Amino acid sequence: KTKPCEFCGKCFRFHSNLIVHRRVHTGEKPYRCPLCSHTCGQASKLKRHMKMTGGVPLRKRNDTCEFCGKVFKNCSNLTVHRRSHTGEKPYKCALCSYACAQSSKLTRHMKTHGRLGKDVYRCKFCNMPFSVASTLEKHMR
Repeated sequence: KTKPCEFCGKCFRFHSNLIVHRRVHTGEKPYRCPLCSHTCGQASKLKRHMKMTGGVPLRKRNDTCEFCGKVFKNCSNLTVHRRSHTGEKPYKCALCSYACAQSSKLTRHMKTHGRLGKDVYRCKFCNMPFSVASTLEKHMR
């Protein structure tokens, strides 16, 4: 026999599923992290939270930004984020003055200069290559 939710009418075969579902409506979060103030409506969500934090209180983790307190899942994301505070731009274009904090941004930027064997638009003043005419026009301004 199915059991309907008294809030929305959705039916559940098992009473335990109905109890968990009700929390969507009531906002009840009976599962509390023993290390921080995080609460959950389901035991599985608390387990996931504990796994993500590695069982270490958020304020004591070493992947927390010392400038703003933001917590990251891994240290490489923290390293890139930290550069937004310090202004560090270690990735530099060999063809122009462009510099950035992430290697993927430099890879994307390099495509504006064209690819070997492809049509390339060059600045008549500095000979800088561009793969798109409009990018060259912007450079000329």
